[in-house]
Amino acid sequence: MEKVLKFLSETGMFFFGTTDKEQPEVRPFGFVMQIDGKLYFGMGKHKNVYKQLLENPKFVVCASKADEWLRIRATAGLEASEAAYKQAFASAPYLSMIYNEETKLVFALVEAKDAVVEFQTMAGIAETYPL
Repeated sequence: MEKVLKFLSETGMFFFGTTDKEQPEVRPFGFVMQIDGKLYFGMGKHKNVYKQLLENPKFVVCASKADEWLRIRATAGLEASEAAYKQAFASAPYLSMIYNEETKLVFALVEAKDAVVEFQTMAGIAETYPL
């Protein structure tokens, strides 16, 4: 878990992929955190990415730096505790400026369930394990 979080934080931005019916969809993301040993990604419930996870909870995350890359394949867990949400807003205060009573936008934490992580170098050295 530490290696995954370190890698994602060092890249600063990673790509989150879902499907929209039969069409793949990928977009840049930046919010990730660990809570109680679980990996969570954050997004707005009003966004297509969240709506697509409701239809098909399978997703993939990819990130790269220099000559190595990371891929996470997982199923979205769409339930998170109130404590998890408090921790998310405490760790990223900018969320309060986006998701609040005035904007009426709702933040969602999505757990990476049944996740498999793959690290690979451009030379083909691979490391795969369940998260």
